[in-house]
Amino acid sequence: MPSEIIYRLREELEDKDSSQSGGLNALITAQGLVVYTRINATGDWYKERPRVDLKCSIGNATGRRFACADNVPRYDAFHFALAIQVVTEPRNTAANNELHEQMCGIVRNTISSVGGNNSLADVLNFPNVLIPEVLKDSGVSDSAVDEKDGLEYTTMSWDGIVAIRPTAWNN
Repeated sequence: MPSEIIYRLREELEDKDSSQSGGLNALITAQGLVVYTRINATGDWYKERPRVDLKCSIGNATGRRFACADNVPRYDAFHFALAIQVVTEPRNTAANNELHEQMCGIVRNTISSVGGNNSLADVLNFPNVLIPEVLKDSGVSDSAVDEKDGLEYTTMSWDGIVAIRPTAWNN
């Protein structure tokens, strides 16, 4: 596998492909929520409610390097930020307000188990990368209600490190 493909870290973390068969998307989708990333958000995805929007941003390298088969040391671990937004349409209905809180709880619960040994063992959802440490809540949780559209948004954020699995360099 060429190194430029291995470095597609956002893709590996978010979704891997539009099938929703891997990455963080698959973990949240498995909980029964509709999830969109930049990869699978096609057509009128923004009209879907309730939904979860997932986005990763890759930051700087941690300084760790892996000696590849061609004897070139390459960076293999990077900082990243994860933002997940829950979007519902409460319309002043108790059941819809409860749904929003329930969805936020499902996301928090799912993401709280990501990283460390769980990630190391999860080669199904993360075949080429792993999250070596449990994700850290960034302390930012922003909620807003758009009265014009009747939508409620809650954005939750985490920070983490993504590392390329040594086996990915050999594929």
